[in-house]
Amino acid sequence: MKRRMLLLLLALLPWLLGCDTVVDLLTFDGPAAVATAVDPNEAETDDPTAMLTTPVTQTAELPPVPTITATPTLTPTPVPTPSPAFDLPEPGHRMVLTDSLATGERHHYNFVATDLGTITAVVTPFDGFDVVLEIRDEADELLLLVDEFFGEERLTFTGPEPLGRYALVVRGFEDEAGDYRLTLDGNTGITPFLLDGDEILSVLGLASRLEYAIPLNVGQTLTAVIQPDPNLDIKLQLYDLDENLLREVRDGGPGQPETLSYSSLATGVYFLVARTELGNVGQFTLRVGIE
Repeated sequence: MKRRMLLLLLALLPWLLGCDTVVDLLTFDGPAAVATAVDPNEAETDDPTAMLTTPVTQTAELPPVPTITATPTLTPTPVPTPSPAFDLPEPGHRMVLTDSLATGERHHYNFVATDLGTITAVVTPFDGFDVVLEIRDEADELLLLVDEFFGEERLTFTGPEPLGRYALVVRGFEDEAGDYRLTLDGNTGITPFLLDGDEILSVLGLASRLEYAIPLNVGQTLTAVIQPDPNLDIKLQLYDLDENLLREVRDGGPGQPETLSYSSLATGVYFLVARTELGNVGQFTLRVGIE
């Protein structure tokens, strides 16, 4: 008990004497604690770094920015450039012509199409002329209209019925006048109507035949001239609407021109047929004259 009181007195002695002394009591049973004197003139501070002999400068280092390589999960499919309905020598027809529209005028390019018949029309106007393309049926009902902007207009049409008669109509926007160039392609399901002065490029495939519709008035004379490729031998035939054979020519050999003439005995539509019986493939030019 006396020992404990003595230790307590030693701990209170600095306070009683009025000096600043820090006493570290290690244990009640141990030796006297070691006192560390503090200079009363030394200023107190709340800065925790003031007790450090060497200031520490902390520099925050940012982690390196990772390099991200984007790997697309889908590869975009390139958009194909539009092309005509067929590239020669696929069997079918191609008509190329240049024409002029007067104010309020409309040009009709008639054709017969099966449900497998497809045409592609490309019209290029000249000098800022704006054109409108239409497909109309035999009752003049509008089936398709194409009017994009100034410049080239493109139309593709497939016959919706097993057999039907249609017309490609070319007119100026708001019935204005102007000039244009037409490229009209059709496959073997298309029978184009031909008029006086028309010229058309066609391609015959293996054992195929192509047909052309030609309207004639009674007493008019049709003259059809074909110029084939050197290896192509063509037979020309003319039928009426009842499929009666009216005329047939095959005078020359491969690569030789053929000419068919016929004077109409009745007003109506006649069908000119070009066929090859040798199984060869090639193209030819057909010109039509009507007097």
